[in-house]
This record gives sequence, structure tokens and C-alpha cells, in this order.
Amino acid sequence: MRIHTLLSTLAVCGLAVSADAGRLIAVDSSRALYDIDIATGAKTQIGTVTSSTGSPSGLARNPLNGHIYLCSSTVDSLFRLDITNGTATTVGAFSTTTIVMHGLEWDDSLNTLWGASNGNLFQISPTSGAETAMGASGLTSFTNLGYVFATDTLYATNIGTDRLYTVDRVTGAMTMIGPLMTALNSSGLAYDTDNGLMYLIDGTSDNLYTVDLATGAATVVGSTGPGNLQGLVYIPGDAPVTSFCFGDGSGVACPCANTGAPGHGCRNSVAISGAILSATGNASIANDTFLLQGNSMPNSSALFFQGTAQQAGGGQAFGDGLRCASGTITRLGIKANVFGASQYPNFPDLSVSVRGQCTVGATRTYQIWYRNAAAFCTPSTFNLTNGLQVTWLP
Repeated sequence: MRIHTLLSTLAVCGLAVSADAGRLIAVDSSRALYDIDIATGAKTQIGTVTSSTGSPSGLARNPLNGHIYLCSSTVDSLFRLDITNGTATTVGAFSTTTIVMHGLEWDDSLNTLWGASNGNLFQISPTSGAETAMGASGLTSFTNLGYVFATDTLYATNIGTDRLYTVDRVTGAMTMIGPLMTALNSSGLAYDTDNGLMYLIDGTSDNLYTVDLATGAATVVGSTGPGNLQGLVYIPGDAPVTSFCFGDGSGVACPCANTGAPGHGCRNSVAISGAILSATGNASIANDTFLLQGNSMPNSSALFFQGTAQQAGGGQAFGDGLRCASGTITRLGIKANVFGASQYPNFPDLSVSVRGQCTVGATRTYQIWYRNAAAFCTPSTFNLTNGLQVTWLP
């Protein structure tokens, strides 16, 4: 996608970049892939999904690595989807052909991929596709899933009931919140983390709706046009940040010539590129959805921390990496990397602005200090990502 390429290029140059609007992506049963306008509901086709997926039915996104997953109502397998070209790669088959996986959602708090089939809840391995049954809700027919990170709640709709539910992730039980009232054939849910809205697509009216999570009532946004939309997923916009202090040779040298990739930190023992810190969401005091995300680290502990300035001189050798954030330091939280990635905040963490005691107009810097115990570079057992700087908005 050209806009993300441009943003990456600007970040590598150490320049501030403006916020990139989020995207609502849908797929229909004929494998057409669409961008959905969240203001009007209008859809624009951006590609066609690989034919091996059969009839796509659900979409989900792992925010830590950006991987998008797809399930199908006719092929009992989990797929990885590249929305830039529609290519779907098989992750693995489900254990039985009786599973008709329709709902799919990523749970940020547990780093878990959930699936729903005929009212039953499953935990799905994102690396093998293997599913584990959690329990039955008593509902039948197609079930859709949507997750809200801020409240750590998994929601569901069911094509046969016209209701909104919360889902117990231990037992699979679903508790009714209330009727959708205007959406009679709900076929996909996705939560907009930038604006705090749950979207729903309806296969009968061909409309996009927002859903009141307190009452279940659905409000029409607009028509998506003729078609049978199924899966729905929201991709957050990039936060307006400045990326700085890289271990790519463009500034201060890494401690033992362990140069990383452009825009990353210094090379570590598991990633030639070095680790990278990025961010999504709103750096807003009134509506803080700012999310810090680290990738390409060992599966170890990672300290997310905040500074009030950039390190003088463009960085300072520290352990196997470079110290970038300086000034008054606030420890945001320690996380455990899974598949080389972690994020702050996770439910029930305080938001970045609250934990960091940020105020309107305050400029803050961010970095991850992570453990890298393997004999690799210096005698130290740690490394760091690049730095990020953001100015907090009202």
C-alpha cells in the first residue's frame, strides 16, 4: 500500500508524519475484497481473494504483527490474507469437516485467536490452525465475533437471533445484551479502535451499521451496495509520531557493528533487522487509544518506557543497542514477548497518557528495552528498539 510505504520512508528519515486514517475491510462470499467507507458505508473493491479459500466468512487481525486471518464457510482451514494482493496462504486445516467457522476475532489481552461455528466458541492456533473447543452457547447458525480491548470484552451476533451478546471465553456461553432491531442478518463485526465504534455488516439489507454495546441497538450508517458481505476487520490508522534514533548506520553506530534494518534498532540475536517500535491510535488526552507495539525481539521480557526528551547526540550506545529516550523516565510496563512481539497497553493496563501523566501539548519519547540473553554482541544481556516521539493532543 503506497501510503504505508510513504509513512515508513518518512519515519526512516526521522521526520514527523501525520496520522493515517484507519481502514474497514470486508470480504464477500464470492471472494471480492473491499474497502468500506466508515462515513457512508460505500464499498470499493481492492482485490479478489485466492480461490482456494472457497467462500470466505470471517476476518481477524493480530495488532502485534499486522497479520490478517481468514476463515471460510466451505473450506475447513485457517488462512493468512495479504490484503494488498488478495493472496491467501493456508495456515492449517481444522480437525474435522463438520466445523463451519464463520466468526473470527483476535483477543489483544490474551493474544488469542477466537473462532465461532454454529454458536460454538473455539480457540484457534494462529501458527497451525488447530482448534480447541471451549464450549457451546446453545445458539445455532452463523455466529460473528468482535473484541473491544478497552473493556476486554468479546461480543457476538448470531444470524438467527437478531441479538448482541457478550461471550464467556472460558465456557463459550453467550449472554444477551439486547436486540439489534434494524439488522436482521448480521454477517460480520469489527471494532474501530480509533473512534471507539463497533461496526456491523448485514447480508440482507446490504447496510453498514454501528452497534450500541450497552443496548445492542444498531444504527444504519449507509448502504454497502448489492452483494453478500461476510468477514469484517478494522485496521487502525498510524499514530502521528516521529521515529528517531535508528540502529541502521544512519546515525550513532551500534556497539559492535550490529547494524539493523532502516528504521529499526540495532541487530539482535534473533532478528537481523533489529527490533522496531511503532504505534497506532490517537495520542489524545480526551480519547487516548495510543498503542505502542514492538516487533522482532526475542521471546523474553520487554520494558516499555517513556522519556521527556531525545537522547543528546542522536543516541548513546547502551548494552547491545542505542539509548534513544531520555530526560525524566517513566516505566510504563513490562511485557512478555510472544512470537517476538508485545504491546502496551494491554487490558487492564492504564492508558499511555494516564500511566505517563501526559498533558495536552506535552512532547514525550518512547522506547522498548528488552532482554537478549544470548551471547551475541557485548557482555550485556539487553538491547533496545528505535525511539518514537509524539506530542499529545487535547
